[in-house]
Amino acid sequence: MKHKAHILRDEGSRFSRHLGIRYISVENGSCIAEIDMTDFLQNVVGGFHGGAAFALIDCAMGAAIYSLLEIDELAATLEAKTNYIRPVREGLIRCTAKVIHRGRRTAVLDAEVVSGGKLVAKASGTFAIWKSEAPAAS
Repeated sequence: MKHKAHILRDEGSRFSRHLGIRYISVENGSCIAEIDMTDFLQNVVGGFHGGAAFALIDCAMGAAIYSLLEIDELAATLEAKTNYIRPVREGLIRCTAKVIHRGRRTAVLDAEVVSGGKLVAKASGTFAIWKSEAPAAS
């Protein structure tokens, strides 16, 4: 069975593919993910939409924690905080997410979003971790 971190790295989720997120690196509790600024991702004043920025952050943080999970473990975002620092109007947008602490039931992550060499957003998040349940026998 292919590990979930490899699926994220190689294919992404349907949601991340829909947005155009590319996973450049997913390993050892970190993830680098990129997206190109397009008209589709603009807010009403032509900048990178905050929701698109958060989606990039959440996808990168999710991939980072999945790179540390066992095959029978799952994770999901419990909470996240994002500080938006400057607008982006064009170009490549890159998010680097790292696991700061991985406990038995939760993990804490940090992420930075950069475009054109400048910090665009900074985020932190907490993810729940649990064992997946085996399917019921018939």
